[in-house]
Amino acid sequence: MAMTAPRDDTENIADTEEIRGMNALLGMELVEWRDGYARTEIEVGAKHLNHGGLVHGGLSLALLDVTSVYTGYWAPRDQERARCVTLSLTTNFIGKAPTEGRLVCEAWRDGGGRSIFFARGEVRDAAGELVATSKSTHRVRSGSR
Repeated sequence: MAMTAPRDDTENIADTEEIRGMNALLGMELVEWRDGYARTEIEVGAKHLNHGGLVHGGLSLALLDVTSVYTGYWAPRDQERARCVTLSLTTNFIGKAPTEGRLVCEAWRDGGGRSIFFARGEVRDAAGELVATSKSTHRVRSGSR
C-alpha cells in the first residue's frame, strides 16, 4: 500500500473553483488561490471600455472586490468553503489601464477573525505597472462554513 504525503495547506487550488455570474461575463480567471492569497486575471477587450474608449474603472473595482473575497474563504480541496460578502472597499486608481492585454489582480488577507477579515489588493497591467489598489473589509456569511 502506497503512502500519501499529507496535504499542503498552502496548495494552489484555483482549478477547483468555478467562476460564475458577472465574473464569468467579464471574463475573469482565477489563476492562483491559496490560504490568504488570490490572483485573478482578465483579458481586456472592447466590452470593458467606457464611452470614452478607456477601460471602465469598474473593471478594476470588480477585480479587486472578487480577488479580495477569495483571500478569506480558501479551504483545502477536501473541505467545504465559506462564502463571504464585502462590507467596505476603498479603491485608489493609480494609473491608466491598457485597452488591450491582460490585467492581473493580486490580493492578500491582512488579518481579522473568524467572521470578519481584511484584505488589500493590487491591479497591474501585463508589464507590471500599477493600475489600482484597494483595502477592504469582508464578512463570512452566517452558516456558510
